[in-house]
Amino acid sequence: MDEIKLLKKPKEASDLIIELTGVCPFQKTRLRSVIEHRAFLCYILRTKFKMTYQSIADFIKKNSKLKTYDHSTVMHACNMYITYKASDLDEYFEKLESHFTAKPKLEYHPRTTLKGVREQCITLQEKYDILLEELEELKIYKLKSKIGLTKNEINYRHLDKDERKLYDERAALVLKSFKWKKPKNEYEVINCAS
Repeated sequence: MDEIKLLKKPKEASDLIIELTGVCPFQKTRLRSVIEHRAFLCYILRTKFKMTYQSIADFIKKNSKLKTYDHSTVMHACNMYITYKASDLDEYFEKLESHFTAKPKLEYHPRTTLKGVREQCITLQEKYDILLEELEELKIYKLKSKIGLTKNEINYRHLDKDERKLYDERAALVLKSFKWKKPKNEYEVINCAS
């Protein structure tokens, strides 16, 4: 089979394995060829379709009589596939893998999809709230700058109690320095006794 089609669903991947190899990965048997192809299916669903281990286990249980297949079994199968591929079957699995091009959806597990959407929604809401606060601060800044306040006077209003205290101490020193620089209208007359 030279024509490679874009796979969109996990069922299409399992059907393609059966079509290309003649081995059904859903058989309830301990035959080595079935176990290797089942591991290959798990690997393809994990790497190409980006499915979670639990969703792969659910898919396999739904399509076979393997009722005890769970996420840890899928993890083991994915790890074992790498071992199978490293053995004398390397060329075989490389050629087989070349037929699998997938366009994964977000997730195949409905709970994971809902959780992901909720998390994205919360993140977007937080970013939106921050932007609203910044916009409000910008509006206040523009309003205050129009009524004659300097930038420092506006920024002073955003300082906390300790920062204001420190600012006031430093500002007091600066203001004090202006006093001695100003010339006095009255001069002190010093009499010198000779």
